[in-house]
Amino acid sequence: MEKRDLQHIQIYNLNFNYGVINQMITNYLITGRKGIGKSFLAQRVLKALQEDYVGYQTLPYYINEEIRGHYFHSLIPLEEIENDLPFTIRHKKNSCIYNKEVFDIIGIPCLTKSLLSSKKIVLLDELGVAESENWNYINRVEELLNSSKIVIAILKKVDSAFISKIKNRTDITLIDLDDTAQEIAFKELVEKIGGKLNEK
Repeated sequence: MEKRDLQHIQIYNLNFNYGVINQMITNYLITGRKGIGKSFLAQRVLKALQEDYVGYQTLPYYINEEIRGHYFHSLIPLEEIENDLPFTIRHKKNSCIYNKEVFDIIGIPCLTKSLLSSKKIVLLDELGVAESENWNYINRVEELLNSSKIVIAILKKVDSAFISKIKNRTDITLIDLDDTAQEIAFKELVEKIGGKLNEK
């Protein structure tokens, strides 16, 4: 009889802890191979939620109709800082030069203002290699992930200690588009983030 009661207590605690972890999840991560539609999925979800958001996007720039790199576009106004600063320069196929100072100049102020913003959702599109050695920037990313903000982050599929650390957090929902169909991922994210918005 005592043994049966002990088992009941253990199961109850397990269910309680699972519920607490579920309530703590505010970070929604999308990963997958290049070109599979990670950013496209995030934009679909944001449009469906009809909620204003802050954060940033990394967007391609073109020379002679060819992608020659990417620039950092802040989604929140930054006083006295020019927006849309290039941080990668492609100098040959599949090889880039990184301008890592851009993350100090515009990235950190963007993340800081996003954290202080009244908007509930922060988009981080994307996290990958270029910023992985900028510890001040990484600390700002972690502050956002530790906050009560709903964070939608696009993760480049790379071998990086920074990315691995994010994936190993307990307060995340991770969608890998290499394993999950776009439509299934869309429905799951809209349902989960929509439910989280209704709690706030």
